[in-house]
Amino acid sequence: MIKSVKNILSIILKQRRGVLVKNGKIKAVHDIDLESYLDSLGWLNKIKKGKVKCIICGQIITLNNLQAIIPYKDKIQICCSNIQCYQVIFNRSSVV
Repeated sequence: MIKSVKNILSIILKQRRGVLVKNGKIKAVHDIDLESYLDSLGWLNKIKKGKVKCIICGQIITLNNLQAIIPYKDKIQICCSNIQCYQVIFNRSSVV
């Protein structure tokens, strides 16, 4: 489905299905559950309609380029699969 997310999540989850939660924070969502998770957040239809942009570069997010779902300023934000954007999110030192 989402190749890069699928690869990362399969490594993280090691074939376990569902959501990893630690201290009340979601750490990973398995690709099988991604659409239902996005729907529960109210993001699925927005993504499918092309109304969601990457928090870093502004690229329109699709189900194929979604890399990360992150909390930022008390909101949920989404990062695209561009490696530079993901590195900013991963390092968390330069999030705009």
